Amino acid sequence: MSVLSGKSKIVLLFTLVTAVSLTAGLLAAKYFIPAPVTVKYDLPAPPALDVPDVRPDFSLPDLEGQVHHINEWNGKTLLINFWATWCPPCIKEIPAFIKLKEDLNRPDFEILGIAIDQLELTQDFVDGYGVNYPILIGEAEGIDIMKAYGNRLGTLPYSIVVDRNGNIIKAFRKEVSKEEVLQVISPLLTAASKKGS
Repeated sequence: MSVLSGKSKIVLLFTLVTAVSLTAGLLAAKYFIPAPVTVKYDLPAPPALDVPDVRPDFSLPDLEGQVHHINEWNGKTLLINFWATWCPPCIKEIPAFIKLKEDLNRPDFEILGIAIDQLELTQDFVDGYGVNYPILIGEAEGIDIMKAYGNRLGTLPYSIVVDRNGNIIKAFRKEVSKEEVLQVISPLLTAASKKGS
């Protein structure tokens, strides 16, 4: 006399066949499916900054829509600052630039702000903060200009110090203080003063 009924035998047989098939499939997969391959590349990461030696040319409109060419500031030591109203470190450093411009008050030095932003937002910000140096509206074109000035990653803020001959002296890919800028531009302004006298 059998303990299992006909239906129970079928269920047991089906379960046993399923378990054997599953085990066989897993074992076959282990031997016939190749293991993932890890490829290591020994390529160096591209530099975040690739700053040219000489200031690239560009033209951009100001807040009133008048187009300015970078050559308008030839013969001056320049701090070119790429920024945006939505960038907290940019907003934090702008009062230092306003103070720097006030303190130096020199005809042979200029700060040039390039807003990677919309005109209306930039105008409201400039009016609210009392920015005392030229602001150009870069929007998307400003990103290309920033990359031409060496900031391949497009991070903000980004500032460049250019001497009176158009040579790029220093690039800052971070929020920069008045003291850091003075440390770079003071020797340039002193040299320019000696040449002028």
